[in-house]
Amino acid sequence: MTNEEYPYDLMQVVLVTRDGKRLEIEARVGALLFVDVEHENCCVSCDAQSWGDVPGMRRRAIRRMMDALHETVPLLADY
Repeated sequence: MTNEEYPYDLMQVVLVTRDGKRLEIEARVGALLFVDVEHENCCVSCDAQSWGDVPGMRRRAIRRMMDALHETVPLLADY
């Protein structure tokens, strides 16, 4: 995949629940899909997968999420 086909190659999302549990998702196109779950500053689950090993359906879903974030974050910044 070239930069012309997909201009950005990194997406990182951190979700935090009210009780302090953190879910970090990082996708580096062509490198790794990394998911880390932390609770009370302690890692309770960690999974990293080579981008080439991520099933095609999941890769497409991740790219759709990257597209949605890319389009939505500037709108949120305007408020």
